[in-house]
Amino acid sequence: TFEYTEIDSVIGNKTELYTRARTFLASYFNSAKDVIQMDDKEAGKIIAKGFFEIEGAKGGFGNHLGNDKIWVTITIDVKDNKYRCKITNFIHEGGHYKGSASGGPLVNETPQCGTFLMPKSRWKKFKMRARELAELLLKDMHIAMNNSSNKDF
Repeated sequence: TFEYTEIDSVIGNKTELYTRARTFLASYFNSAKDVIQMDDKEAGKIIAKGFFEIEGAKGGFGNHLGNDKIWVTITIDVKDNKYRCKITNFIHEGGHYKGSASGGPLVNETPQCGTFLMPKSRWKKFKMRARELAELLLKDMHIAMNNSSNKDF
């Protein structure tokens, strides 16, 4: 499956960790209100939907044609001294350039638009890039959640 999870023990009560997680999402995706779908401080749960921007197809002479998006759902659960961050629902959306196509869910073996519009090699590259970006998000989240002084985050 195309899912990434990190469970980590950190110093801080549920409220502090919730604030750190929300601050992290706001800075990572520029605007928290645009990405946060569910925000329950009491339950210690945040569900957000955001995207990673990735380089799309290359044109003739290897020119970069534009960017595509990989949409993801990020679920963060916090309790005293512990958090879990889960990244799921990876969906490829083609950019706004000629010849762009949307591949759909990355769990699929082949893109929804078909391999004529998106060769398997490009589909594989998008999956690899999404994996790298998800792992980077979890690493950055780990740093943010372990940073007890939110002021310098």
